Amino acid sequence: RADSMAALANLAVARHAPLIFVDFDPRADSQAVREALRVYPILVVLVLDRLDRSTLSFTTANGDLIPAFDLYADEAGARHEITRHTATADAMPAALPGAKTVLITSVGDAGDARPDLVAVVGYLAGRLARGAPELAR
Repeated sequence: RADSMAALANLAVARHAPLIFVDFDPRADSQAVREALRVYPILVVLVLDRLDRSTLSFTTANGDLIPAFDLYADEAGARHEITRHTATADAMPAALPGAKTVLITSVGDAGDARPDLVAVVGYLAGRLARGAPELAR
């Protein structure tokens, strides 16, 4: 995940995208991370996990984000599963409670979904820059 985050950070800086990256260790003090981020308006949290398969998969309890992320992947040319259901809030990681959260993993054959992830997040950054209504504050 760290190399994916580094690539995403470089992309964000080059495009002046309003993104924050946190490589969170679940053994760390999660309250301290939440407190440090409290001053920033967080629109959506992307939790990255297992990107060692061929196809991206999106999971979210925020049903309004399902068509958005599937569209972002389509527009970015990223391999992804169509998201067919909304997850329960209990099934989602609680990175920042109350923030819209999307869990991004990979499924399928062994592979490398990192380039597809970077493409999707790059597309999301472009949507943010254009005031995307689906990511409204």
